[in-house]
Amino acid sequence: GVFWLETDSAAPNATYVPAKIRNGAITEGGFEDPPYVILDCAGHSALIEYASKALLQGIHFITLSSGALCDDKLSNQIKTSSEKGGGKFIVAPGAIGSLDILSSAKQGGIHEVKYTGRKPPKGWLGSRAEEIIDLNNLKNVSETHFSGTARDAAKLYPKNANVTATITLSGVGFDKTKVTLIADSSVTTNIHELEISGKFGTSRFSVSGFPLPDNPRSSALAAMSMVAEVKKILEIS
Repeated sequence: GVFWLETDSAAPNATYVPAKIRNGAITEGGFEDPPYVILDCAGHSALIEYASKALLQGIHFITLSSGALCDDKLSNQIKTSSEKGGGKFIVAPGAIGSLDILSSAKQGGIHEVKYTGRKPPKGWLGSRAEEIIDLNNLKNVSETHFSGTARDAAKLYPKNANVTATITLSGVGFDKTKVTLIADSSVTTNIHELEISGKFGTSRFSVSGFPLPDNPRSSALAAMSMVAEVKKILEIS
């Protein structure tokens, strides 16, 4: 079966009994009648709560909540759970592309990775950006409200910057990936730009994606990437 997590802290649409874990193994509880794969579209809290437990039971886990992996302890726990239980942990690419180039460039040596996320002001509502700038009345056409590492972006923007974390997993890591987040009143789409320089040369990728109708913070391409990963694991063309 295929089950999904679709809201923050939501239990999956499968019977789940709080699990007891000892020495890295579930001794009591867990998923009754375990599904084959769980799809996580519910945010960091759901990934933290369910990923390791599902993997220990051999359940595959596909997520869009990659930002939670900025916690090294959690990341290592998930890796260990996958190895012990046999469940595959898969991060869907979300709204970004060019990850194949990034992964290949890593083999020869990367000098710099820069990501710029540009969204209409409403795309940043409910995020830390509201504390930095006036999203309803920008002083300029565009205003930068974050510039720093991917680790800080993932921590400070848990619902808006998962794409930055996904980039780090294919590239140079959370602390070496540079991130800039911008509110731009001149755009109507979510624009993601990825710049890579290394021994291979240079690459610049940009996608202008339509936001989800009921969630302007997220791009429709992110949802499509989840569908693509499900088809891969179920071997559906």
